[in-house]
Amino acid sequence: PELKKPLLRTDVVTAKIEPYKDPNKFSHVLKLSTTNKGKRVVIPFNPNKWVQQFFDKRKSCFIICPDERGNLNMYIPIEEKAKENNNVGEIGIDKGFRTLLVDSDKNMYGKDWKELEIKLDKQFQEKQKQRNKLYGLKQELYKKWKETKDNKIYKKIKHLEKYNLGKKKFNKNKVKTKETIKNNVNHAVNDFVSKNPKLKTIVLEKLDKFEYNYGKRTNRLLNQWKRGFLKNKLTFISQLNSIELAYQNRAYTSQLCPNCGYVSRDNRSGEEFTCIKCLYSENAHAVGAMNILRRKNDPEICLYTPYRKVKEILLKRYSVGAIKPPRLEMLNPEGCESYKQPLQEQNIILATGGESSLSSEHVL
Repeated sequence: PELKKPLLRTDVVTAKIEPYKDPNKFSHVLKLSTTNKGKRVVIPFNPNKWVQQFFDKRKSCFIICPDERGNLNMYIPIEEKAKENNNVGEIGIDKGFRTLLVDSDKNMYGKDWKELEIKLDKQFQEKQKQRNKLYGLKQELYKKWKETKDNKIYKKIKHLEKYNLGKKKFNKNKVKTKETIKNNVNHAVNDFVSKNPKLKTIVLEKLDKFEYNYGKRTNRLLNQWKRGFLKNKLTFISQLNSIELAYQNRAYTSQLCPNCGYVSRDNRSGEEFTCIKCLYSENAHAVGAMNILRRKNDPEICLYTPYRKVKEILLKRYSVGAIKPPRLEMLNPEGCESYKQPLQEQNIILATGGESSLSSEHVL
């Protein structure tokens, strides 16, 4: 849940949920204690359909928080036991630019990801340009008003602020854009999990850092909060299905040939991978996913191994084995300890998309 500015935290002493007296209007009512003895704040509400199935499992504490639109949401934690997962399947995934996710079996999820991002970004930037022009006009009028103190100019400034530079519609469109992207991330991840029902472990790179500079526009399309949506969804879906997330060192995973083991920047050109030594060709993100999966059992490359050391190891392996380097599958099956992420405890509170905590709340 995205509870950045909680308004009110409650417990059994300060808050109570009861059935509403008129079920035709509202199903429940929240009664909050106040500093005035005998007086409570009464908030009627209706749980949404998805929450209703969990409503009887609710705990006694609540969080009331405003969303980006200014509406009040109530978050109620529920406790669920972790599902038993006896599967043994492992799969690697890589986040792409044109496609949201590509797995080590070369399947793609969210194929229209780039087109969606460009479309939404174009709409947002066009509106932002219009606002910038109006903001510049306001600044010019303000300078004239300071010199002349003309009441007509002052009225124009106020008109611009109220009807052209207001934040209400702007913020509404911004929220709508984020929700569209979040829905597409959810759809792609759900599709991935439904097509891989026997998963025990998802092997992936760390998604919380973005260190490259591809230019202003591309950086904007790859910005942090979009990666945050994907990270939160994967965390939630893994807790819900007792799937382990195994994070790996991502250095050179999309430049390393999975066929011969040669690593070079020239192997990759945009979304395409073609090894300059053995001519193996494949989608660059599929290659990245395959290498990430193999790196899980690599005893020499751990999660925080410096990238220069990683390249040194890879080049040494290639030089020793020429076109047939030591296969990663033949290496230590226990792998490197730094990648391992423990499964959630048996009694957890499921997250509805939270970052990495095991606690969860459901929106009503």
